[in-house]
Amino acid sequence: MMSEKEQLLIYIEEINIEVRILQDMKRVKCIKLAMIEANESYSKDSDDYHAFIHQRIDDLMGEIKWQN
Repeated sequence: MMSEKEQLLIYIEEINIEVRILQDMKRVKCIKLAMIEANESYSKDSDDYHAFIHQRIDDLMGEIKWQN
């Protein structure tokens, strides 16, 4: 039989795993959105294309942090 403290620690670890999964899902959405926006404005061979994607991902991740 696990103590209450052990049960809570297991529960907290399970929640932490779910939080990491949600954060990964948000990152994927930001990457996809940045790529869609870049495809609308830049050629894939352009240096600006890749720079835009990196900057837009940073912007979107910052927006998500402020929303939470």
